[in-house]
Amino acid sequence: MSTEQVSWKERLLYTRPDDDRSRMRAVANNLILHLHPTKVPASALRFTYTWGLGGISALLLAILITTGVLLIFRYDASVERAYTSIQFLETQVAFGSLLRAVHHWAGNLLLITAFLHMVRVFYTGSFKGGRATNWLVGLVLLLIVVAFNFTGYLLPWDQLAYWAITVGTSLLGYIPFIGGALSQFLLGGPEVGQGTLRNFYAIHVAVLPALVLFVVSYHFWRVRKDGGISQPRRRPGERVERLTTIPHLVQVEAATASLVLTLPVPQVDDAFLEQVAALGPEGAVWAQGMALYAEHCTVCHGVNGEGSDLGVPLNTPEVRATEEAELARIIREGVPGTMMASWDRALTFEEIEALVAFLRNWETIQEAGLVLTPPAPIHVDLSNPEEVLALGERIFNTTCAACHGENGTGGMGPAINSQQFLGRHSDEQIRDAILYGGRRPNSSMPAFGDRLTSVEVEALVRFIRAWEPTAPWVANPRGTEQGGGPPWLRATPDPDTPIAPHRGRRPEAGRGGGPPWRTAPGK
Repeated sequence: MSTEQVSWKERLLYTRPDDDRSRMRAVANNLILHLHPTKVPASALRFTYTWGLGGISALLLAILITTGVLLIFRYDASVERAYTSIQFLETQVAFGSLLRAVHHWAGNLLLITAFLHMVRVFYTGSFKGGRATNWLVGLVLLLIVVAFNFTGYLLPWDQLAYWAITVGTSLLGYIPFIGGALSQFLLGGPEVGQGTLRNFYAIHVAVLPALVLFVVSYHFWRVRKDGGISQPRRRPGERVERLTTIPHLVQVEAATASLVLTLPVPQVDDAFLEQVAALGPEGAVWAQGMALYAEHCTVCHGVNGEGSDLGVPLNTPEVRATEEAELARIIREGVPGTMMASWDRALTFEEIEALVAFLRNWETIQEAGLVLTPPAPIHVDLSNPEEVLALGERIFNTTCAACHGENGTGGMGPAINSQQFLGRHSDEQIRDAILYGGRRPNSSMPAFGDRLTSVEVEALVRFIRAWEPTAPWVANPRGTEQGGGPPWLRATPDPDTPIAPHRGRRPEAGRGGGPPWRTAPGK
């Protein structure tokens, strides 16, 4: 018997074992994942079968509990101060308006998703086959969600809430036998007043949360006891393929929780570029530079040059006043000690000149009403490995290639497409580097934990790992910031001594070829 101890971190957080047996053991030992069976039917993972409505409802419930607890700290359940406390929260408390809006819309969405979840269960017949009890539990949960929305409606204590509850409690009085008593109990008196507000507040923040946590826990337990999540009907004698929860079900849940949205670089079509080119004699050059900026620079410097944590603003009077030669030098050589990498080996001399022309004339282009627009989100099917790798490639090209080179061949950052890097770093280590940034001395690798979703990080790790079978052995994989690469590409500690590796146009054959130490002898 194995005596290997499981750390608290592994019990609490998701870990990724390497084989099915270890994956099944990880699910059983994990604090969160043990709610799932160790294996699930492959047919039940089809997103269009469940639409993830149960998981979305659970996520919304968690959001409601979290935001509700925070709102309690600022809410005063008295008829004299309830309304003013809401106004204070909206206008004086930092992020108070956002917090209340998230709570409000999560409550409305939970009512919708819970109802649709019940419709889906009924339509697919998932309440059959010994699951009738859980169907009734689901109906109880739907009624609890309705009660949550009804009791929370009065708490702002404005005119809309007052009269809505007056009408609502009057309607309750028409329920046979218990209607009158129920209405009287909720009102706490003959009319809507302090007793009503106190009763609704107590039910909303104490009674219903305790009830919903108990019933939801039982609901999940019944799902497990009934054989896991439901699955489509199968023909007699048809074999059921079962897959491990890690990574198959976890991927689907992570995709649903994060909405699986990723922003690519802005797309500029030919019609848009033709409008830019028509602005003047040098319009064609500006259009070329704008396309290059959209493809290579927006991740760090923003869609319209507003800047970010990774790069300085570029659409400013100071940048436009900078001499062309100086801007070209900065793009060509980079800025040591910052995230600004050298683009001399990624862009041709003409492309750098076009980018400079665009930056110096950006204001003119914007005055003509021609601006880059943020791209539409891209939906990714995490059950399709090709789409996941394509997502990882897109993120690498727009976020990582500037430092690590095209196809990971190295530059300011290390050559990660190498046997040294991939052989010595596990997926977990690569994931940590992406999430928390570089930890070596002189490393300028930023943390991307607050910029990329867990789905995007996982896709990026898979894309990098896919290089391993064909990755070459690199003589010096370290980046120029860590003292690797040729001397003329290394970071200069003295800012008064600029790096000038090239003058004029570089050889066209070197474009996209990575650092010189990657070039085969004789080439």
